[in-house]
Amino acid sequence: MEEVKDHKTLIRSFKKINSKFPDWQIKIFGEGSLQVELDKLIHMLNLQNQVFLCGYTSDIWVEYQSAQIFAMPSIYEGWGLALSEAMAYGLPAIGFDNASGINNLIVHGKTGILADGNNKVDSLSEGLEHLMQQPTLRKSYGESGAKIVSDFSREKILSQWQEAICKALG
Repeated sequence: MEEVKDHKTLIRSFKKINSKFPDWQIKIFGEGSLQVELDKLIHMLNLQNQVFLCGYTSDIWVEYQSAQIFAMPSIYEGWGLALSEAMAYGLPAIGFDNASGINNLIVHGKTGILADGNNKVDSLSEGLEHLMQQPTLRKSYGESGAKIVSDFSREKILSQWQEAICKALG
């Protein structure tokens, strides 16, 4: 829960649409220096029954399996590890078009939505609403995302390394 992850934008975006989706929740996993500040924002926006700061979990796979959407509001990522994990579990993704590391993994209109990074709160809330209203689209994006990240599976990467080493050795 650090500035670069931009959870504040996610929380503010959800506030714009939460009344339309009273059964939906946001769960934020991890720890960090902004935990108290995020908790205050959640209470200030009266979202304490829908937005939860869950802390660290060693069973993130269980959470991926029960989720419907994976939102990654980060300003940037070196490599979106959590994003690629979520996509491997078939979750449709949403992030920002100007967020490096995220805009390399999410293929807009195929594996998820790349929201306008210059109009963050509004575009993220619109993208979330779009996904939340369309279970068939979520399924389609999730299936496509799982296929894309399978290119980065351990087996495929090891095979590529093996091939490169054999080629280099002659």
